[in-house]
Amino acid sequence: MNNSQVYSQSELLVKKFNFEQNEILEGLFKSGLYVLAGTSKIGKSLITTSLANCVSKGIPFLGKRTTQGKVIYFDNDNYDFETQSRIKAQNHGMNDKLFYNFENSSSLYDIKEFLLELENIEEFNLIIIDCLANLEEFPDTDAFTENIILLKNLEIL
Repeated sequence: MNNSQVYSQSELLVKKFNFEQNEILEGLFKSGLYVLAGTSKIGKSLITTSLANCVSKGIPFLGKRTTQGKVIYFDNDNYDFETQSRIKAQNHGMNDKLFYNFENSSSLYDIKEFLLELENIEEFNLIIIDCLANLEEFPDTDAFTENIILLKNLEIL
C-alpha cells in the first residue's frame, strides 16, 4: 500500500516507534488508571496483592517483567489481619517497599489527601485501591460513567 499510515501486521511488529511511557508491567500495564472489577470474593485482592508484591520487588508477574518501585495499597475491603493472612498464604514474606493503608481507605478524598502529603510520591510505581464499591463516593457501583469521572479526578501525578 502507498499510504504511510497503513501497516501490515508484519510491518507494525518490526517498526521502531519513538514513544516512551512508563511501563509497570511489560506490555500489559503502563502508567494510568485501571479498574479490576468483579463480584465479591472472587480473587481480586489475591491478584492485586500478588501484583503489588511483584512490582515492589521488581520481579516478574504473570511471566512479564515489572518496573520496580514502591507500592501503596489502600485496603477498605479487608481487616488488617485478613490482609496479613492473605500475604502469608501467598508466601510473599517481608517487604519494605509495599505499604498498606487501612485508615485512609474509605474515601477518594482521604486517599488523595494522603497521597498529596507524601514527600516521595515519585518513588511509587503503583497505587491500589481495594475496593471501589466500599468508597464513600460510590453509593451506586453500577453508575459507571459518574464513577469513572470521580476516579479521573483522583489523578495527582
